[in-house]
Amino acid sequence: SVTSEADLRIPRSASKSFDKGMAAWKTHNYQKAADQFEKAVAAYPEYDAAYNNLGVMYAQLNQADKAMAAFERAVELNDKNGDADRNLARMMLRQKNFPRAEELLKKCLAVQSPDAATLTMLAIAEIEDGHVDDALRDAQKVHALPHEGYAVAHYVAGQALEDKHQYKQAGAEYMTY
Repeated sequence: SVTSEADLRIPRSASKSFDKGMAAWKTHNYQKAADQFEKAVAAYPEYDAAYNNLGVMYAQLNQADKAMAAFERAVELNDKNGDADRNLARMMLRQKNFPRAEELLKKCLAVQSPDAATLTMLAIAEIEDGHVDDALRDAQKVHALPHEGYAVAHYVAGQALEDKHQYKQAGAEYMTY
């Protein structure tokens, strides 16, 4: 994510809690990590990266409402935190809020280099939202990147091509999928 002015004011105590949270995350101790990220945001309520990571931990702990609230806060605090945009968009996709997911993913791509995960999620949101040409374009962008684990982009491209009555090309995408 892009460093915000607020990041430059992070108190040492909040930074220490954040680092402890990262260490706990690396050992898959999600509850301990969440506790540390909670301490970080308590010490510094403007800490968007800590809110984003807190959201990830809550998602790992199957606490979707808390995850959503943490991601929303991270996005609210820093409009250039692409990680938070992508994480909140993932939750929006699960809730079938495709317009919001699309908006967040486009914001993410404005501040981060295109990657297979973000472009695939965007293509899914676009096809679900009826933006067939956009979905096809973004799914095809995924094909140009290393995209192991994102074969669903071929399926989205197939759907878009089928919607455009390009059945032969759609078939090729489905076969690739």
